[in-house]
Amino acid sequence: FMGRERFNRLLELIPADSTVLGIDEHTALIMDLQSQVCKVVGNGEVTLLHKNHPNRTSDNPGDLEALGLNDIARQRNAHVHQYSAGQTFPLSEWFPIQIPEPGTGIPQEVWSLALEINRASEIQDYPPEEVLVLAQVRQTAREGKDWANADAIRDQIMALGWEVKDTTDGPELIRRKP
Repeated sequence: FMGRERFNRLLELIPADSTVLGIDEHTALIMDLQSQVCKVVGNGEVTLLHKNHPNRTSDNPGDLEALGLNDIARQRNAHVHQYSAGQTFPLSEWFPIQIPEPGTGIPQEVWSLALEINRASEIQDYPPEEVLVLAQVRQTAREGKDWANADAIRDQIMALGWEVKDTTDGPELIRRKP
């Protein structure tokens, strides 16, 4: 949770025409760059503050007023959208994105660094994003005492080669031994 005061300070540090994307806890935004479609998954909402096109009416205008987001948008000559879990929308609502051809647009030193980091993460055996998302969804189910769903998600995680150890700090993911 960022809080309104910290959020306002952040906005002061970035250009007024910047797109600001907020993702609630226990929520993810999947951006399919090939189809140019975004999908909200999890338990919360995704909030977008931007200037790209004329405003659409929000599904939750009262929520935006209560959070002060409409005031912030007016100050920045922008507008706000909120999307709930399960909703999809075109990526073009935010900003035009151009996918570079392989080997173009990104300097070689950046590619080299990205490959080095990727190799290091493989050595350290970090769980893939899919497993991390499932672990978070499982944790939410456990917090809601939805044990059947939590067990089913644990089985999905195991099928992907990982075990979940529940700790006081949250789930710990351990690579299963073959």
